[in-house]
Amino acid sequence: MIFLILFLFTKSDTKNGTYTDISIAFYVDPLTMIMNLLAEHTVSILFLFSLIIVFLTLITGRTFCGWICPLGTLNDMVGSLKKRETEIVKISHFRVKYLILVFLITLSLFGVNLAGFLDPLSLTIRSFTIILYPALNISLHSMYEFLTGLFSGSEFLPRVYSFMKMYLIENYKVYFYQSIFIGSLFILILMANLILKRFWCRYICPLGALLGIISSFSFIRRRVTHCNECNVCKVNCNGGASIIDVKNAHISECVMCMNCSSMCPEESVKFKMAGERKNTSIDIGKRRVLISAGVGLVAYPLFRAAPVSSLGFISATLIRPPGARREDILLKNCIKCGACMKVCITNGLNPTLFKAGIQGMWTPYLIPKIGHCEYNCNLCSQVCPTGAIKPVTLSEKKNIKIGTAHINKNRCIAYKDAKGCLVCEEVCPVPEKAVKVENIQVQIDNEVRFVKAPRVVSSLCIGCGICEKNCPVVDMPAIYVTSVGESRSEENQELLE
Repeated sequence: MIFLILFLFTKSDTKNGTYTDISIAFYVDPLTMIMNLLAEHTVSILFLFSLIIVFLTLITGRTFCGWICPLGTLNDMVGSLKKRETEIVKISHFRVKYLILVFLITLSLFGVNLAGFLDPLSLTIRSFTIILYPALNISLHSMYEFLTGLFSGSEFLPRVYSFMKMYLIENYKVYFYQSIFIGSLFILILMANLILKRFWCRYICPLGALLGIISSFSFIRRRVTHCNECNVCKVNCNGGASIIDVKNAHISECVMCMNCSSMCPEESVKFKMAGERKNTSIDIGKRRVLISAGVGLVAYPLFRAAPVSSLGFISATLIRPPGARREDILLKNCIKCGACMKVCITNGLNPTLFKAGIQGMWTPYLIPKIGHCEYNCNLCSQVCPTGAIKPVTLSEKKNIKIGTAHINKNRCIAYKDAKGCLVCEEVCPVPEKAVKVENIQVQIDNEVRFVKAPRVVSSLCIGCGICEKNCPVVDMPAIYVTSVGESRSEENQELLE
């Protein structure tokens, strides 16, 4: 599946006026389906495809983890660099991911959905978007610039450029404010495989825990006919299922990698339909489950302490993309996958840090100084896999208000220096022009001057931010956009009746 993810990832842009929907990868994710169902009490019909993975797990065990999961594949690739040796682990370590799953389910029952932080599909695509995408574009464009200097005038260059253009964007200065933070976490997850193979999959992954519980009832299981205890399977087991007990491996931890079967010198390990299905899953313990659920109950008020629950918004600069649902509903549905940020053609959508509270970390918001919301684009609403950003047509999108522009007259060139500047009016995409031109009087050194100055018509402004992006006052634009007046919130308005 890693190759499918990479294919969808490289094609999910608009260089040629079309895009591939990367969100289809999430429709086979049972964890996302269950968490959104518990938090929002609704689920997209497309997510019913995840039942295929559930059915597959009931038949063959954790095949998804061993053969399909993109993060599992990356962990295997990095883990292959580690010298093969018998690992010393405790069975209590395997319980951690199950307790994390209980914690997440408890919070979801009260409307706090945190699954996107740890879901392997969300984590992988988010990391690719925030780290790999900008790094790849910058690196390959730099390579092309080097080749341009080396083979200037050669017929070789146009062919190279046409190939590179298939995977790159014209403006390669794509960056995200959270790239270092998110990148460091992703690299840490991968490097943990050099300590213990599939560290994330064994001890943290909540999707692995969910499939581990389901696989306890699977029909196809590992069977050992005779064993000379050579420990080959223990050394080469990717999931750690054989580490504790070679003969009776923990079925809930087996990722069906088949290493034990293919490497057994006695050919005594087989995977076949179970007759008597002995329960060899990890015993979590009722007390631990209750403690984990209790921690979730204690944590719930901390998330609800944020003002979003009562006001519907948090920060004036928290400008959500068009089609975004009301803030509390958005937080219940958003899985922080970064798909909307990947297809944003201006790079304006970035992940938040704490601007939307802890629950809203890494959810999308618009930063006009980086990129505006393109008037003729609605891609972010088309690729959202969970409906946190509801699908809207282009005509509907043009009438959605995501904020309102304001003019700081102490910084505006026209008001402060009596110099004509109408850039904001010129770039405004609204047909009726949300930025109007008016004649004003400005007194400069006892001299009265008449100049043309901009004025924002709040009822026409949609908050796209193109005026802020293009304002010639670059350090702190004289015209700026806030979320006030946004269509999705009845409370976040300039004037309340």
